[in-house]
Amino acid sequence: MKLSDGSDLSISTETIASPGHTLGLCPKGRIWFKVIRAVNRPEYNLQEVRQFWIQAPLPDDVEGVKQYLALVRKKDTRLSWMFLYLSELTPHNLDWFTNQDWENVRAWLTSDRILQGLEQALTLCRQQHERNLKAPAPVSAVDELEEFHTGLLGFNQKTA
Repeated sequence: MKLSDGSDLSISTETIASPGHTLGLCPKGRIWFKVIRAVNRPEYNLQEVRQFWIQAPLPDDVEGVKQYLALVRKKDTRLSWMFLYLSELTPHNLDWFTNQDWENVRAWLTSDRILQGLEQALTLCRQQHERNLKAPAPVSAVDELEEFHTGLLGFNQKTA
């Protein structure tokens, strides 16, 4: 979606772990979700990006999936995180949006493209949830167990 400053606003599903991820199992009703936030470090006059995975509730519907979709902005050829999620797309969080931007946002959120994207994101969450509940297939070892030499580091030695 085009903003008044010439940049484009979009959403990303990168914050929802794909089915078959390597993050481990999740309890029933939970999915893996990546938190992406900016932290200001005034003592060093810089901003740090913090990213980490957490277990979050499986959304029930497309409204619930909005909290897991990151907002991204593309200006010229540079794509950047906005450090907000679709559920946080409000005038309070984005006070620099113009009235025209907010009109465009409202139209964008009801467009077929976004509604279809929300359905796909919900499907992604449900697929991840199904895979999270299944134990991973055991990995067969290729090596054979070897007996260690009996004097190795003092193990298997009789004490006096």
